[in-house]
Amino acid sequence: MNGHKPGGGAWPGVCSWCLSLLVLAVSTQAQLDHENSTLGVYLEPSMLQGLKTQTEELIQEAVKEGSAAMTRGSLTVQFLSSMNENITLPDEMTAVLTLASCSNTRAWAPSLAKMGKLHIAITGSGCSRIAFSSAITVPLTSGSKDVVQVFRDLRDKNTLIWTDIIFIHDNTIDQFEVNDMVNLLTQGSDQTADTSITIIS
Repeated sequence: MNGHKPGGGAWPGVCSWCLSLLVLAVSTQAQLDHENSTLGVYLEPSMLQGLKTQTEELIQEAVKEGSAAMTRGSLTVQFLSSMNENITLPDEMTAVLTLASCSNTRAWAPSLAKMGKLHIAITGSGCSRIAFSSAITVPLTSGSKDVVQVFRDLRDKNTLIWTDIIFIHDNTIDQFEVNDMVNLLTQGSDQTADTSITIIS
């Protein structure tokens, strides 16, 4: 993240969609294994936009509905008060949902993958996707931030390998978004280490 929050109102809908997908995957696995499963949830305070209670209620309701539809086993939710690269999670916690900054999300991903946890990561626009097959990255985008994410994905897939870029913009995008785009484009790619950029406003 670059210090600013995702567009207001965008993430609750994304969170609801992610929960539906995650609850389906976890409950299916729990039923197949005849076991009780736990969904771990970590909500980074800086990402909540003052909607902590609303978010927790949304998650609780989604998990309750998913668990009620199960014929074998059960699914419960446990909110995590902290996360770090060396965190230890119980075996019955088969999945983890995180709403966190890009840097933290990517720092936790290897540990969660190593533990075999299904990881759905809701994070900021412009974040590289997590490469592990047990994870799905859901960047929060709205308006011109969609373009930032598209360019990030193109860069990461070595589709966009320009070495000399002229970036022309008007006043419909704010300075934060301009900075995001410039920072992304000047990072280069695996195939192109150095990129020069000219900005025209």
